[in-house]
Amino acid sequence: MLHIWSDIPNHKALWVIPKPSMVHSAHEHTKKGDSYKGAASLKQLEEIFASYKKQNKKIDKLDFHTHGGPGKLAIGSERLGFETLKNFRDKGFDQIFTPEARVFFHGCNVAENAAGELFLAEFGQIFLKAGGGRVGGSTSVGMTDIFFYTGKTIHFWGDTVYAYVLPGGKATLKNHRHLDSRHIEGQIVVGNTKVIPVLAPLCGGYQQQWRRPLLDEAKTNLAKATAFLASSKTAKHPYRYLHDAHLYLDRAVKPLQRIVGSLSMTEQVYIQVKEWIK
Repeated sequence: MLHIWSDIPNHKALWVIPKPSMVHSAHEHTKKGDSYKGAASLKQLEEIFASYKKQNKKIDKLDFHTHGGPGKLAIGSERLGFETLKNFRDKGFDQIFTPEARVFFHGCNVAENAAGELFLAEFGQIFLKAGGGRVGGSTSVGMTDIFFYTGKTIHFWGDTVYAYVLPGGKATLKNHRHLDSRHIEGQIVVGNTKVIPVLAPLCGGYQQQWRRPLLDEAKTNLAKATAFLASSKTAKHPYRYLHDAHLYLDRAVKPLQRIVGSLSMTEQVYIQVKEWIK
């Protein structure tokens, strides 16, 4: 098993106290026969994988002991995320992993939100393409274990999200919430058939005409979300399209929330009566 650790230079908690080095977490997770290596940059991370490839060494399990955020890891002062993962694509790094290899990210919130779910799927498609396997991360903040003084990073709450990868690179997310085609489709339907038809009559009067551009913005973004959702159903890697569908769905919700927040008491009663009559 390989443990990779990285610190953010001069990173402090509470603006004063230096954050604990991730090397301690990596060291405490290391068992007999394991290896642990530090990476202070994305280049150094790539060099670690390149050295394994050159020496024809195999990795059955890999974990990362770093600071993190939704869909990204802190590797020194740089970030490994969806955009920078492309630098590791098509370099044969999938050949250094054994079939059914396991990867886990101990950093905070790495699997949170749509960005986190996409990151897990993309990482698996790049590094576990040859033999398949599993990539996991948590949606919660990680903390150093101060109860049993193990030095390990643990997650007390949140969910653990996994991307299961088949040989060839097809990934399937499990225990996820955001990149779910049925959920996204349901939200789009609600927006197009319930929310917009109810709000439209309240966006046409002289005093309410400022709402019209917001309503049009929501319609445009819902149309884009619908297009990306449709593309995901035939794509080899659907989560990229589902991520964009989720992104435009969020962009549709925000102008609708502004309209709802501006409704007078009379308008709110109108909406309630209209829904009750239906």
